[in-house]
Amino acid sequence: MACLSILTLNVNGLRNPLKRDRLLQWIRLQKHLDVVCLQETHFGIEDIRMLRRAWKGSVLFSLGSHSSCGVAILLRAGILGETGRVSFDSRGRVVACDVIGPEHGFRLCNIYAPNEASRRKSFFENLYPYISGRLPVVLCGDFNCVPDLAQDKLQTTLHTPSRVDIAELNLLCITYRLEDVWRNIHPSRREFTWRRETTGQASRLDRFYTPIGVSANLCEIVPCVLSDHCGVRLELRPSGPPKVGPGRWKLNIQLLQDRIFKEELRGRYLGWRTLKEGFNSTADWWEMVKSNVKDLAIEHSKRKNREHNDEFTALCKKLQGNPSDAEVVVKLKALLDKKSEGARIRCRMSFLDQQERPSKKMFAEERKNAEDRHIDAVETPGGYYIRPTANQGRLCGLL
Repeated sequence: MACLSILTLNVNGLRNPLKRDRLLQWIRLQKHLDVVCLQETHFGIEDIRMLRRAWKGSVLFSLGSHSSCGVAILLRAGILGETGRVSFDSRGRVVACDVIGPEHGFRLCNIYAPNEASRRKSFFENLYPYISGRLPVVLCGDFNCVPDLAQDKLQTTLHTPSRVDIAELNLLCITYRLEDVWRNIHPSRREFTWRRETTGQASRLDRFYTPIGVSANLCEIVPCVLSDHCGVRLELRPSGPPKVGPGRWKLNIQLLQDRIFKEELRGRYLGWRTLKEGFNSTADWWEMVKSNVKDLAIEHSKRKNREHNDEFTALCKKLQGNPSDAEVVVKLKALLDKKSEGARIRCRMSFLDQQERPSKKMFAEERKNAEDRHIDAVETPGGYYIRPTANQGRLCGLL
């Protein structure tokens, strides 16, 4: 069973055609790579078109400006399964997809974090929707911060930077049970992925995070002369195919009556339309749109559920203080009616999911239908019975 090889690299701008060609040559010279995650591409739509032609595989992206940001995931042909779910932001800092194959199944998220600590904190806080789902998470990219100032950074000043961003990143890792793969394999080694020779600064900004317990063959830092960053290469051992959940996801059509949801969907759709030319076909673009509509619907529903729970708690407290408050009773009843309607819909969808799954009853019915369609014998005009196993040719002629 083959390992899956992933490389992450901050390319520090890739709009120059000569640099782009040289980078692709450098990638091909590396050991067999299945997935390449790039940061700071500075791409426009035309650059994506040229990259697609040169790479000859799937290219997923989030565009930044011509002088900053931009992230991309390059997948070897055949790596991205049909169920691959693609998500990206509008600022060129996040692109994520489901990588599903016969021996692997995980959610890959490629990021380029902001330079300022306060903006990084907010960035990590808002990363959850891109990595949520049923699949285990592989998080990689340029984090623009280090977990350990003593081991992962060459200090050139006495100033101690703010660590609020690292606290938020640590919370994200705790939530999804992620660990720094390179540090886990090399607990005491001191290496860096970025250097500034003029000032003597160096940091290990580029990293991979995988779920605790996931087996990695290796995680190594790979020098690259085409950037001021080194690449980081990860080899994952086969984990087997992902477990498939119940049924297909279905959009709650009641969301289409929600004014806020419709306005947000309309605004995002206008942004998605501008990216259409960067896809190989309208079908590929439409798959991306459906995936992002799903993410938006789930995110909006969770937010509404939190608001309803907060409102329910507040109304209960008011009612405890004044049990005869008729207005509170009416609001509480309306809220409970909404909750019961939601429970009824979820119950119905759960039943439909159960019906979609193969069951012993379904197989028994299919077997009975097959037996009903089976021809044991055919009576000829002369009154003879011909059985198909012994007289296949004559039987076909009669039919």
